Amino acid sequence: MKRPIEAVRREIDTLDREMLRLLKKRYALVLEVGAYKNDTQAVAAPERQKQAIEGARRHALELGLPPLIAEETFGAMVGAFITLEQQDMERRKAAEGA
Repeated sequence: MKRPIEAVRREIDTLDREMLRLLKKRYALVLEVGAYKNDTQAVAAPERQKQAIEGARRHALELGLPPLIAEETFGAMVGAFITLEQQDMERRKAAEGA
């Protein structure tokens, strides 16, 4: 018997909130790591990006999740965090120069 669609959507909403809580924790860690970096190349860290996305792909396969979901999701997430880390670095540099 199928569950009512509203029940399924509530469960999805609960998972979405949990993912946001995890993203908040990840953001704090990204800013902490960013404090060690002083240039945009260090922030972009292409090898680390590649590592993170490949790791997500492998874990997705282990979990039976289509790897495309991991690749696309982690690619977008890493890109967004890099942008925020660069903005934070620019704010830190401006504050040091002030």
